[in-house]
Amino acid sequence: MFSWGLDSLLAIKILESQNIDCTALTFITPFFGEEKAKKQAEKFWIKFMSKDISDIHFDIVKNPKYWYGKNLNPCIDCHGLMFHLAGKIAIEQWFDIVASWEVLGQRTMSQNKQSLNAVIKLAQIDILRPLSAKLLPETKYEKEWLIDRSQLLDIQWKWRYRQIELAKQFWLKDYEAPGGWCRLTEPWYADKLKSLLEKFPQDILPIDAEIIKYWKFKIFDRWFAVMWRDKESNQKLLDTKPDKKEYILLKLKETTWPDCLIKNIKNGDYIKDIKVWYKEKVSKLKDESFSFFVV
Repeated sequence: MFSWGLDSLLAIKILESQNIDCTALTFITPFFGEEKAKKQAEKFWIKFMSKDISDIHFDIVKNPKYWYGKNLNPCIDCHGLMFHLAGKIAIEQWFDIVASWEVLGQRTMSQNKQSLNAVIKLAQIDILRPLSAKLLPETKYEKEWLIDRSQLLDIQWKWRYRQIELAKQFWLKDYEAPGGWCRLTEPWYADKLKSLLEKFPQDILPIDAEIIKYWKFKIFDRWFAVMWRDKESNQKLLDTKPDKKEYILLKLKETTWPDCLIKNIKNGDYIKDIKVWYKEKVSKLKDESFSFFVV
């Protein structure tokens, strides 16, 4: 399991030091992607694999068993799902070990002993955590001598001086700085998605979570709308429009942009409200004599 950070790189290097052939696995959802992970894997000559799990992951975001973290991040349920899927991939492709970058105590909610055990129960597989293995129960991989436990580590908590020293030993340079990599942990985004799920709990899809990432956003009685003012982002809006009848793209007749993307969930009459919203957000429209056409 590969999250592009230093801990992921170190977990792989520790396994490789025992002559274990490693493949980095990254999952793709609307909330995190493969770009940084793929770049890091290529940079450090690591075999890489990714899989899009947007639909099944979105169900967990809407209804997690272990609830959320500080924002809308269901970390325990999310990790459990990803490891469960990793276990299936391991069986299908004849991998012997499923391993993780996790460090005991580094994340208050998702990386304490109780949470790590909960992830194992959800995943229904054994998980090797090379960076903290000596502080955790022995896995079947160690019991079966697939890996030497004595060469694994006992890193814990948030301090990173041991990881930095290990990076020097493994000649790892220019690695990514530690930090969050899931958009659900970001308050500005979590608040938007939460408001959508509260208003239209049965109608919000993974593509909607993608749509609201970048643009000005407004929820109305029967629909929601997004738009942006600069031309580059406006083009992203055009590229993101789903090919479904409930998604309506409005373009101004008087100018080339900004466009507006609407999801008309309950067949609401949107034209009057959208004009008012446009007026509030787009200062260059000096009067109300503008009109739209539907793309």
